[in-house]
This record gives sequence, structure tokens and C-alpha cells, in this order.
Amino acid sequence: MSNQDHEKPQHILHTLMKSKTQFCKHEGSCFESFLKEVKRSFLIGYGLRVSLNTLFTLFSLKKSLQQLPKTLYKILLCDGDFRLPLFITLMNSLMKLAQCLLRRIRQKEDGFNSFVSGFLGAFIGMMFENKKNWYTWRMYLGGRALEMLYNSLINRGYINKNAIHFSFAFAIGSTLIAKGYFHEPRIVENEVFKLYKKFANLSNGEVIWHYCQVSCDEKKLEQSLGFTPE
Repeated sequence: MSNQDHEKPQHILHTLMKSKTQFCKHEGSCFESFLKEVKRSFLIGYGLRVSLNTLFTLFSLKKSLQQLPKTLYKILLCDGDFRLPLFITLMNSLMKLAQCLLRRIRQKEDGFNSFVSGFLGAFIGMMFENKKNWYTWRMYLGGRALEMLYNSLINRGYINKNAIHFSFAFAIGSTLIAKGYFHEPRIVENEVFKLYKKFANLSNGEVIWHYCQVSCDEKKLEQSLGFTPE
């Protein structure tokens, strides 16, 4: 490998620290923009965590006032749990840093840069998020992603916007959840299962039938697969 090949990564890092590309719209160098994003994202995540802690504290205000030092620790220091601020900080700042790096390496700005940087930021950030919140993020981002795909099809002229599309999408989702609830409940998230159980409002006889039906379906599935699925 030539000296020029060795110097290329060093040159990219040096220019990243000192300047920005013609495609970057942020102020200052790319590295300065990255540091600003780290600070901004952490403050947003920390503020959100403190706000949620304060809200939960108000539900038991009398007890919280009696244990004021513990309450302040829980609110201001997040009870030692900084995973939400860390998740938001890593996701946003790494996304911005990856975009700047790709602009320098590829010398152009297109959808590929955003696609890769978005994937890297979300993938690494989610590794530090509390697993209890994964379902909430999946539910929110999954819905937004489908909505963006739908709007993209409209913008490209493949389909025309129609209210029946939302009804159709809701019907498909409800059908799949109903199939899982009544025949393969192990694939349904616990929160969704509890919610659907309330909606179903089964009688005692229907509950017995439900569990018998699930047991039969699981045995058939195990026989067809040759092993017991998780």
C-alpha cells in the first residue's frame, strides 16, 4: 500500500476536524457540528427523562415529599438510569457524523448517505436503550415508516391518496393480530395481547374454547415444524 493510501484516511479526519463539505449546511466544521449535536441531543434526552420522572412523581406526591432526597435523586439524576439520554444522543450525533463522513468519501449528496447514516445511528443507539422501551419505539417508528412509504408512492404517482387505504391497512393489521391472538398467541406482544383480551371480552365458555383451540394449534405447528418454536 502506498503512502498516499495511508494518508487518505488521515486527510479525511483532518478536514473533518477543520472544515465542512460543499454539501454540508451546518455552521462551523463537521466536527464542531457533531459536538453541538451531542450537546443538543443529550439535553433533549435528559430533559425528556426528567420531565417523565417529574410526572410520575406527581402521582404519589405525598410520599415523594416525605422522601425528598430520594425523590430529587430520582428526578434529577434519573435514578442512575441515563439510557434514554444516551440513546437519543448516540442516534442523532452518530447519524450526523456518518453523513459528513459519507459526503467527504463519496463527494456527493444523495439518498444513500441518509440511508446509511440513519441505519448506523439507529442501530448503535438502540443497543443502549432500555429493552422495556423497545416495543414503544417499534410501534412508533414502524407506523411512521409505513406512512412515509405510502406518501412516497403518492409523490411518485403510483397511487392516489384515498381514505380507504388507511381503513384497509387497519383491517389487515387487525386481522393479523386476531389470527395471532386466537391461534398463535406466543407471537403477539404481551401489551397487545392484554389490550386485545379486553376488546375480545370473551365469556367463560369462550375463554375455555380459546385455550383449547390454542393448545391444538400449537401441537399441529410443532408436528409440522418438527420442533417446539420459542
